[in-house]
Amino acid sequence: MDIMEQITSRASMNNKDLNISSLEGNVEYKKTKLYFHEMCLVDAYIEELAKLDAVDGGKLFQLGKLGDIPATAGHFRYNAVNQLYEAVDRCEEILGKQRYICGNTFTEADIRLFVTLIRFDEVYSVHFKCNKRLLREYPNIFNYIKDIYQIQGMSSTVNMEHIKQHYYGSHPTINPFGIIPHGPNIDYSSLHDRDRFSS
Repeated sequence: MDIMEQITSRASMNNKDLNISSLEGNVEYKKTKLYFHEMCLVDAYIEELAKLDAVDGGKLFQLGKLGDIPATAGHFRYNAVNQLYEAVDRCEEILGKQRYICGNTFTEADIRLFVTLIRFDEVYSVHFKCNKRLLREYPNIFNYIKDIYQIQGMSSTVNMEHIKQHYYGSHPTINPFGIIPHGPNIDYSSLHDRDRFSS
């Protein structure tokens, strides 16, 4: 099952539960069914993003703004980093109770969170000076990242060398010499423990 099928499975299940096979040939029914399916997707999407926003208040997705805070504005940066780690702690707590961020079903919210988390230890901890604690030190988050990375087709979307070249090379006020760290070269294909939750 590909990622889009996973995301739409909730809406599809709503249609499967209805015993309406006799209406399949009706053109108006088909239009209504398509509309219903699309509305389920929109509802599911909004609900997932609302849950994700409730988890972190958007803090995990605001990492880039840390780079815009001047080094002289230490108090603002200190507060921003503290808020970020509050969101990380909340994610760790949630992921200790369920496989994915919105429950035990893989959703788009997981994809949105994954693309931030996969960059954290390799880039954000150094580049944005968010090194209070690495995500590898959070067992639930680290296993969650590995779990998603190992979904068929997902690892091919992660080009860590390109990600590092972009961040370390495109912010001269943060990294004037464009130095790209060699490590840490994390193995996201190693075993994870997320199978302990039903999916």
